[in-house]
Amino acid sequence: MSRKQQSFISYRDHIPNHVKSGTGPHPKTIVFLTADAFGVLPPISKLNKNSAAYHFLSGLH
Repeated sequence: MSRKQQSFISYRDHIPNHVKSGTGPHPKTIVFLTADAFGVLPPISKLNKNSAAYHFLSGLH
């Protein structure tokens, strides 16, 4: 089992039109950035909600 690198991002609150509560609606589009050294992952995949949730949660261990 290998340890996965995790990255998180944030943005400053001085950006115009930011959401002060820090919450918003569910996204319609999610982009996963991957580091695939072996060419296993396809360059583009269109996933349904269940598949996207599965792959997102699978990468968080």
